[in-house]
Amino acid sequence: MATSATGGGAADISVAAAFSNGFTLLGRRTGEIVIVAVLLGSLPWAILYTLSQHLLTHLDGFLNYLHLAFGFWQGAAIGLIIGVVIQAIGITAAFGFIARIAIAAADNRDEPVARSLDVTLRRYPAMVVMDLIREIATWIGLVLLIVPGLILSVMWSLAAPAMVAEGLGPIAGLRRSAYLTRDVRWRVLGLALVMGIVDAVGNYLLRSVAGDFYGGKAELARAISYEWPIWYMAAMTVYRGAAIAITGSVFAALYVQLRNGKDGPQSDQLAEVFA
Repeated sequence: MATSATGGGAADISVAAAFSNGFTLLGRRTGEIVIVAVLLGSLPWAILYTLSQHLLTHLDGFLNYLHLAFGFWQGAAIGLIIGVVIQAIGITAAFGFIARIAIAAADNRDEPVARSLDVTLRRYPAMVVMDLIREIATWIGLVLLIVPGLILSVMWSLAAPAMVAEGLGPIAGLRRSAYLTRDVRWRVLGLALVMGIVDAVGNYLLRSVAGDFYGGKAELARAISYEWPIWYMAAMTVYRGAAIAITGSVFAALYVQLRNGKDGPQSDQLAEVFA
């Protein structure tokens, strides 16, 4: 049975409760969640981010030509491609693992790390497909009218937890997330905005400190574009790893709360999935 830390129906959702429940789950398997968040999420992210900046810098002339030829759409397409690649290679697997192990803890199932990792990696291709659909649809919605993109982002925010917890495919995962978030999307959006603001502030502070360390923001930008700023990459890896661990745990807790509120406790129903 789900613990009281993640209990409550859909109507009981609040930002404070989601954070509290998420940190409770994170506290139960801190070491495993943080290590995987770094190895599968933030470390690949830091490397790919730096590589992407090198690529964009060295292709500056070609990009200028594309910009003149295609205008805004060229920039949007390149941004989308880079974002999807970085997301798919590392962060998707990290979020999937965190969701799997956190949901197992919420359901009082102490699943071994090897088992959680094995299940996550076997479902990784399906999660990449789901992420691709979600990222492209959300990007298009944001570019066109902004609001549709926000709605899709919130509506599909629990697809990864649903996929690793219930063994669903990409489309079924998106549909399941849409069902779970129905009637509470404003509160889910509020949670996402709060976490986004906190993350933005943290990124700003880190870049400010790193800028001072490297001799200014311009020097930091030059180092990212032309060199391998090891200290900055290490700091970003640690910070991004913590952010992935917290975000993954909070949304896993939210998934459990909505699932239990709409479907009832799932100990018996998910026994085969976690067997």
